[in-house]
Amino acid sequence: MDDEAPLDCRACRYEREGLPGGWYFQNSHWSVGRYAMEVPGWTVVQLRRHAPALIDLSPEELASMGPTLATAARAIQEVIKPERIYLMSFAEHNRHVHMSMVPRGDEVPEDHRSATYLRDIINLKKYGNPSNAAQVDDRIRAVLASTNRAN
Repeated sequence: MDDEAPLDCRACRYEREGLPGGWYFQNSHWSVGRYAMEVPGWTVVQLRRHAPALIDLSPEELASMGPTLATAARAIQEVIKPERIYLMSFAEHNRHVHMSMVPRGDEVPEDHRSATYLRDIINLKKYGNPSNAAQVDDRIRAVLASTNRAN
């Protein structure tokens, strides 16, 4: 954890105190888990040290980002079996490098896909099913644990 991290940074707080529900897995540069989104499988991959933008990443952090995202995507794919996994990074309200991986099933109509899907989830509370999110968390965590043991 970065000693220079701002105290009001939510991602840094999760690195210091742990993520509610626990991380799915962590490696030397990245933490993977679920913040509190309603969509089961919505996964966050965040840098373990504080950095506000991609241009602030070290060569090692950049090199490990792709494999970490791919590992997380494979686990989401295995557990959720979505038609698509969206990858987003805004870092507006939480200025700390992090990416959201959002699974989307084929039940979502074409006119509600892409950015509209995100709006529907956040504003209209569509497509979420928080009642099984903890079970999905446990399954993703188990897949990642077995993947990391094999590597």
